Amino acid sequence: RKLGLLVEEVVDTAALPRIRVRTTLCAGLADAASRRDAADAAFSDAVKAVEADVFGAARPKKRARTSAAAAARIHVERDSSRGRVLRVTKKDAAAVRGAAGASILATRRGGEVLFTTE
Repeated sequence: RKLGLLVEEVVDTAALPRIRVRTTLCAGLADAASRRDAADAAFSDAVKAVEADVFGAARPKKRARTSAAAAARIHVERDSSRGRVLRVTKKDAAAVRGAAGASILATRRGGEVLFTTE
């Protein structure tokens, strides 16, 4: 008990990284983790489908981009009132404004557009 109190007093526990629990230790956690992974994969596929609808099929480039994040033109952001929303940069905003089924939620100061789809 004294050691625990000393650790709480000396160590900034808020600055420590979050603890991860192995899902293999509990069947319920393993099931929840697999459902979470399936939902994330389905959401990622939906974002790719929206990107294909808005921007058309990807054309092969002379130079390949270095990362998958750099290749994505549509980004996902968390919003406190709407949950998850899609975001594009100023250069891609015109394509989103002209896309069927895209609902513009907001335009930010830098020209970024937040939107959702049906």
